[in-house]
Amino acid sequence: MLCRNCGKGFCYGCGKPLYNHKSEQCIRDEELKSVRQADVVKQIQKEVMAPGVRNYLCPSCHQQNPKMGNNNHIFCWACQVHYCALCRKVVRKSSEHYGPRRCKQHTVDPEIPPAKEGW
Repeated sequence: MLCRNCGKGFCYGCGKPLYNHKSEQCIRDEELKSVRQADVVKQIQKEVMAPGVRNYLCPSCHQQNPKMGNNNHIFCWACQVHYCALCRKVVRKSSEHYGPRRCKQHTVDPEIPPAKEGW
């Protein structure tokens, strides 16, 4: 699968760059062989754009990534960068970014209102 932003290939199953798979087998390799690339793209879009899912643009490649639960630490599956959902800065070490006087690593997001029908 190719990233829309940078054009690099990556594995949908595990998120690793494709060149990492030359010497090792992906856990989901056999499963993914049976799925067409267009179907995989549609599935990603469906998961990322699902109602109730908050997405945050990666500060590095601008790919949308979902926030998992209350954790503000986000991993970009496209460019492999870790970043903060609150300040959108790249996070190199969690212990240096999150803390009492810094960004909180876990926060509850406000509810996302349901989409109005007819729009």
